[in-house]
Amino acid sequence: MVMPYESRPRMKIPYSKKHKVIDIFSLAGIVLLIVFPYVTSRYLQERVPLHFDGAGNPNRFGSPEDFVKIWFVLIGAAIVTWVVLSLLRFIPHYFNLPVRITNENAEKQYSLGIDLIYTMKIGVVILFLSIQIMAVISAFRGKLTYEILLIFVPLAFLFYSLGSFIRNSLKFK
Repeated sequence: MVMPYESRPRMKIPYSKKHKVIDIFSLAGIVLLIVFPYVTSRYLQERVPLHFDGAGNPNRFGSPEDFVKIWFVLIGAAIVTWVVLSLLRFIPHYFNLPVRITNENAEKQYSLGIDLIYTMKIGVVILFLSIQIMAVISAFRGKLTYEILLIFVPLAFLFYSLGSFIRNSLKFK
């Protein structure tokens, strides 16, 4: 029988040095997300590609100001994601974990869940940075080529982290 969320043990998982380092790097990444499009927009042509089809050909164009506006919406999404993931660390008893939570395994399972959240925080910021770098390169070139590969590294990192979390969670039932 599955233990309902209300009856799971509640405990505070300490904010570790590893979590602090991840927060510092992910916040630095968010600062880069904010600064990078503004700085590069000064050097863009009057007409830059804003959207691409599946083959990497631009199918929507705009001004450098449009480029910056689009990026500030995406930066907002990155910041909201970062804040929500930061707040989740305070409610680990609500995590949907792959094993039954007992008084004996709760601390380890919650710690693994919080570690996954911190991995996701840095992974999402790296993903947004990769997309941004790809967009800037393509804005100067006018077409997407191998830049699309930049997205696969953070996605592989996120999927590997998720698989590692599931394996460790099952190992420490």
